[in-house]
Amino acid sequence: LEFRRVLCRSVGGLAAAVGVALGGLVTDLIGKGSKTAYAVVPGIGFLIASPLYVMAFLQPTLIGMATWVIVPLILQYLYLGPTFAVTHNLVEPRMRASATAILFLPINLIGLGFGPPFVGWLSDHMAQHFFTGGGVFKALCPGGKAAEGAAAGLAQACGAASFDGVKWAILITAGVVYAWAGLHYLLAARSLKREMEAA
Repeated sequence: LEFRRVLCRSVGGLAAAVGVALGGLVTDLIGKGSKTAYAVVPGIGFLIASPLYVMAFLQPTLIGMATWVIVPLILQYLYLGPTFAVTHNLVEPRMRASATAILFLPINLIGLGFGPPFVGWLSDHMAQHFFTGGGVFKALCPGGKAAEGAAAGLAQACGAASFDGVKWAILITAGVVYAWAGLHYLLAARSLKREMEAA
């Protein structure tokens, strides 16, 4: 179990660092010719990451998942550098700290505040769909596990339903949210050059 935690954290941290650096470098390189790159690069990154995340979470082994998830993790984090660059360029220098704080507000409120509870809620609903133990999953499997001393068949059904519920909640969320974010970045690219020049 400890090996799995270390592996997941290492893969996630390394991929995030590469994605942030790569997003800045690629956007600066392409952005010399067109300011729309500051929205197009993150948009394409999110759109490609979406199906790759689905493929990653469909892998049957942890090593397979860790191998597949590296690329979408990198692509996901391409947005960070360009987004902050655009935010800073759209306001006066004295307002950059405030603009950054305002940008972090929805990122944290929606992403970190709403995201985990939503995935948990969806996971419970998906687990009920996969539950073969008869009855209500949440009542028979509190916390995703059968009560102490429950029949072996129920314990196995709880474990399998809980696993499938989490997996499909993440698949649906990653597949939809990243594709949606990518689409909105590409829509923003249409007016970005004009707005940056006006600022």
